[in-house]
Amino acid sequence: KLDQITHSFIFENEIAMNPLSVLQWIVGGIGAVFFAAGLFLFSYYSGASEWPQVPAEVTKSEIFKGFDEDRSVTYEASVDHSYEAEGRVFQKTFRPNHDKYDRKYAQEALKSYQVGETFMIRYKPGNPSAYSLPDSNEEILGPIFTAIGFGMLIIALIVWYIKKRIGPIAMKGKSWEKEITFGD
Repeated sequence: KLDQITHSFIFENEIAMNPLSVLQWIVGGIGAVFFAAGLFLFSYYSGASEWPQVPAEVTKSEIFKGFDEDRSVTYEASVDHSYEAEGRVFQKTFRPNHDKYDRKYAQEALKSYQVGETFMIRYKPGNPSAYSLPDSNEEILGPIFTAIGFGMLIIALIVWYIKKRIGPIAMKGKSWEKEITFGD
């Protein structure tokens, strides 16, 4: 009876799970997501500072109470508004407190958006349901995300190059053995 069966795998000049490979795929994957998101934002908000402006009327403004992951209380301001563009009326909602969930901050954010008051928006010609607030920075998000993604893709390529050029030199003549034991 065999108490134990031992089998060795020998990898010549390469480790099965190279840490540089893992780094390369993680950085490259995240970089690709940022790059794609940046291109989308860039095309969507391109020229937003030049879009036509129209007034939007506040139809409802309120604060929602909620809970986050650790069950602490959060407050989120919400502004419903309507505007007319290219012969159609649009009903939209936006959150002016930008993910800051303090009650005082939410109340402060709503002071500028009382029911019946108007504020200016910019709508996208040809797609008037897409809009932007004149003082927002959506137009610069595309280039920023694209640049971050491109940088991460370059880092992934550098890691790949290092792995391909330096890896075999550092590993030359070495064998790596991994032992797997099966037994009782």
